[in-house]
Amino acid sequence: MSAPLTESGTGSVDFDFGERVSMLFGVQAGSLSGMSIVLLIAYKMVRIGSST
Repeated sequence: MSAPLTESGTGSVDFDFGERVSMLFGVQAGSLSGMSIVLLIAYKMVRIGSST
């Protein structure tokens, strides 16, 4: 009755092209958002450090 257990990485799902593109856009949006936050914080720190 229970589903068979698979080892890590062996039960990979084959995604179609549309799902791959969708995941790619999601990953890119997340990484760009994270990079922009880091750059904004770094800019603010440099700006505060140079003003004193």
